Amino acid sequence: MMKGAYLCAVLAAVLLLTGPLDAAKKKSKPATKPAAVAKGPKKCSELDAEFKRKVSDLKAKWKAADEGPERALDETERTLTDMDKNGAAKLRKFADELEAQKKQEIEAAKKDFEKSMAQFNKKDDGAKRTFEMEADRHRRRIAELEKQKADTQKDMQKIEDLRNRIEHEHSMEEQRLLAEFEKVKMAAEDENRKYRKQIEEEYQKKFDELNAKLGEWDVKEAEKKKETEGFDRQIEEFAMQTAQKLDLFQQEIEKRRAEAETKFKEAELENAHMALDMELAKESQRLNAEIEKYRKERLEKKKEKEQQVKDFLATKEEFRKRNDRLIQLAQQYRDSQLDKKKAEEEKSQERWNNDKKRRDEQYQRRLQMEYRAKMDALIKKQDKIALDIENEKNTLMTREGNFKRQTETKEAAIESEKARVEERHKKTLAKINDKFDRMEIEEKQTQELIHDQLEEKRDSLIATREKNKADRQELLYKMKDDYEAQRNSCAK
Repeated sequence: MMKGAYLCAVLAAVLLLTGPLDAAKKKSKPATKPAAVAKGPKKCSELDAEFKRKVSDLKAKWKAADEGPERALDETERTLTDMDKNGAAKLRKFADELEAQKKQEIEAAKKDFEKSMAQFNKKDDGAKRTFEMEADRHRRRIAELEKQKADTQKDMQKIEDLRNRIEHEHSMEEQRLLAEFEKVKMAAEDENRKYRKQIEEEYQKKFDELNAKLGEWDVKEAEKKKETEGFDRQIEEFAMQTAQKLDLFQQEIEKRRAEAETKFKEAELENAHMALDMELAKESQRLNAEIEKYRKERLEKKKEKEQQVKDFLATKEEFRKRNDRLIQLAQQYRDSQLDKKKAEEEKSQERWNNDKKRRDEQYQRRLQMEYRAKMDALIKKQDKIALDIENEKNTLMTREGNFKRQTETKEAAIESEKARVEERHKKTLAKINDKFDRMEIEEKQTQELIHDQLEEKRDSLIATREKNKADRQELLYKMKDDYEAQRNSCAK
């Protein structure tokens, strides 16, 4: 399968990269400097040649040491690039292969399920045939009774048609008689309306005359009451005029008081003030007495007028009572005349009602002889047929119910077994789906794990390369420093 081959290839690449990386770490260590041999000063040319040779040898060693890690790094980069570029497509291809395998397993499970379900489609029709034979016998009996019921219904319809014809004849005669009665009644009502209008007009005329007289008394009452008004206002006006006189007198006193203050001193001034106060008080007392006298005269006059109004009202009340009695007598006369007409109308209506009752009784006797007796016999026959139909239907319903319960019991057992088979099929499908979903997830997780490991290797190789580069540069600097130190003391 694709999954096994792909994983083997990726794991092999990881193993190949592991060796060169470790070797690169070992080779990157600087060589130990050989012990110096005590000799005389070297020639500068020999020193230059030796320095160039050492640098060349180191670069050759470093190049050889870097070949493996660089190859490993290139391989890692190619593998990662391939996974980034083609990983999703490979996963889709792997998913398609899994989907094809899943369809095969689902199809096989479906065939097993259909085979198990096929056994439930077999039918046992023996009990059904027996039931249908009994049910057909009851249905034929019901159809026969329904035909008898229909025939009886036709007979009842004939009797009903007879009743309708009798009712129509009775209704037409009643309409004719009612039309004649209504014509006479309307003429009488028209005359009665005219009479009532005449009576009402006479009453209204009498009522208006009596009310007009009462209105005259109302006018007189208003005039009498008007005479009682104004007394309080006259008293108030007189008091105001008197107060004005007192005010003028007081102004005169104050003027004289001012003259006394310029004319007298001390005791003489006090006597002058006292005399003026006494004069003012005397005038005020006199004016108040005039007001009181005027008030008593006006109130006495007012009391006299009010008594006249009271006497007038008593006389008016006597007239109103007589007037109300006359109005009442007019109403009673009007009502008696209207009641008389109403009694005549009710008597006419009563005669009509009695005649109609007599005709209705004759109509009912005819119906009893020609319709009800025959209809009652047909209704009894119809009820007997309906009862027989009901009994047959109940028996059929009972048999249907028993057969339905038996059938439902069998079907319930079958449905229970079908449900168990269906549930088992659902669980099988769920297991298949879970298995292939898990395989797809595991494949994706494996690729992600390998990708992470390769990235870790790549990062480690790059870090080692950078460290070796720094270490080598430092070693070259040290060798150069030693070379330059020896160069200062070499033999030319």
